[in-house]
Amino acid sequence: MNHWHQVLPGFIHDIRHEHLLRNQKEETQKLLDYCALPWHDDCVAFHKTVRAVKTASLNQVRRPLYNEAVQHWEHYRDHLAPLFDALGQH
Repeated sequence: MNHWHQVLPGFIHDIRHEHLLRNQKEETQKLLDYCALPWHDDCVAFHKTVRAVKTASLNQVRRPLYNEAVQHWEHYRDHLAPLFDALGQH
């Protein structure tokens, strides 16, 4: 993302998935503000829509945000260590 922030300064809004799951309304409001769009309660109640959904994500659209797997990657931390080292991530 650093590359895209350099190439397109001011055009990218970052959202951390964990932050969105922790506080969906606040993070959604930040995104809407960034895009100069108005708030609507349906933004956080998307799963209650009755409109037709014609995508492969139909089942996901009908449920609230899934947060049960947050931090599950940590179970694989030891296996991911070589990747983190190669990427310079600690």
